[in-house]
Amino acid sequence: MRQVVANLCVFSLIAGFSALSVLNPDVYYQHVQEDQPLEWATFWGFMAAAVLFMRAAILQREKRQLPWFFAGLGTFCVLVAMEEISWGQRVLGYTPPLYFLENNYQQELNLHNVVPTSLRKQTLGAILVLYGVLLPLLERIPVGHELLAKLKITAPPAGLAPIFVVLVGLLIVYPLSYTGELIEACMALAFLFAAIAASDHVRDDSTDPSEAAAPIRWPALIGTLSIVAILALASAFWSRAQLSAEPVVVEVAATEIRAIERDVRSLIDDGMLVCGKHERLNAMAKRSKGTRLTKGRFRSLTRSGLPEERAEFFIDPWSTAYWVRTSCNDRRDKVFIYSFGPNRGRDSSKWKLGGDDIGVIFRVRRDEALRAEGER
Repeated sequence: MRQVVANLCVFSLIAGFSALSVLNPDVYYQHVQEDQPLEWATFWGFMAAAVLFMRAAILQREKRQLPWFFAGLGTFCVLVAMEEISWGQRVLGYTPPLYFLENNYQQELNLHNVVPTSLRKQTLGAILVLYGVLLPLLERIPVGHELLAKLKITAPPAGLAPIFVVLVGLLIVYPLSYTGELIEACMALAFLFAAIAASDHVRDDSTDPSEAAAPIRWPALIGTLSIVAILALASAFWSRAQLSAEPVVVEVAATEIRAIERDVRSLIDDGMLVCGKHERLNAMAKRSKGTRLTKGRFRSLTRSGLPEERAEFFIDPWSTAYWVRTSCNDRRDKVFIYSFGPNRGRDSSKWKLGGDDIGVIFRVRRDEALRAEGER
């Protein structure tokens, strides 16, 4: 029954966000962004799982068993959690090393966005299948049971396998925008449920490490989920509230936005701006080398104090990227240039400036300006 509840928690989260994407796309869009409760739930879910896996490893070590598997799972969960928040970059507001500015398309201090998207998806899928599906199956085969016992490997509860199967399906089909964010949050919960079972399993003095993990206990399940939910909400609130909007810095960003707008309009005048894009300005600049976007008014602000590194990579005063969105949906296309603002989190919907985001939205006539990708 407890594992059924664990499955319902994950499936309810998937169903809720799927419904939200249809009923209110703007709200859905805002809640799958960085520093929202969903991302913080991912972080705290993996961190809580890491604590419980490490606890299981310590208990295993006290029984003179080699705890390599649980210690490895705990380390993995810590790394995933820290990668999820880019090692605190947006919260602390530091600029990452040059390598990540040049090679990470999100311009953040994390490794998973340096590797190609296809490889990242394949790796994630392999982890979900190997840990969540194949290990429980292997444990139920006599030969596999003996092998796991010899290697000191504990399979996650078989009752959690439906979660892992569904997540693999979502990864393959990718039915919604930002499905990856939802998969990461559900994966954090799945590992958390497995860690609760593993901790109880070792604590109950089982001598066979390959024996299926103990059923998830109600107090551990409800208590841990409550703690993760509270920490996620508190972290999302704190990460926004602790960043004050200094008027001088806000004006600096507004000045830079106006300079970028003039540079982007120059691309429009030259017929070089591709519509139907939503990306960091740095990505657009890479396609537009040698134009007024890379050598124009924004870059000239270095003469009045704009740091060279921010100018080169289109970074705002809070060390996050400037963004641009272009549309191809009507006769008067739109361009949206914006910064996340002091809270370093996207508050705007697709075509409405929101929160403390700083930006400008303007319209352009299709026959004089933007071109659809592939036309040239």
